[in-house]
Order: sequence, then C-alpha cells, then structure tokens
Amino acid sequence: MRSENHIGKQISIFLTSAKLKKVWLATVLGVDESYLVRLLKKANIKTDRLEEICDATEHNFFKDYADWWDTKQASKKKKSK
Repeated sequence: MRSENHIGKQISIFLTSAKLKKVWLATVLGVDESYLVRLLKKANIKTDRLEEICDATEHNFFKDYADWWDTKQASKKKKSK
C-alpha cells in the first residue's frame, strides 16, 4: 500500500510557510534548483537526503512523518472496533 503522505509536498509547504526559497535549499544541499524541484515532486525521498534537508531547514520531517503515521494507525484502530 502506498503512503498518502507525500514528503516532497510536505517539504514544499514547509519552505513556503517558512519563507525559504527552493534556490536557497538547493544551494545549501549543493544541487541544481532543477534537481531539487524534481526531488520535491517525489512522494518518497531517501533517508540520507531527507536528513540533509532536515539539517538545512532545521525542521524534523522524520517527526512529521511519524506523527502522520501514528494518526493513521489510531484511525485504523478506531475503525476496526
């Protein structure tokens, strides 16, 4: 089963709300902006790259995902009762 939590979209939303530019993040990560744009269109990002993004933005996207997963699991338990 595929995840409904699109990590690339979550990062894009965070960047917008934090008023951080994609070109800034691309520079910090040492990649082209076009690569970053393609990366953020992906639903899944490798953990080492996600850790670099967390370090650069000082935001824990792993925790965001874990919180989403906990909510999803709690919802499943309520439905099964």
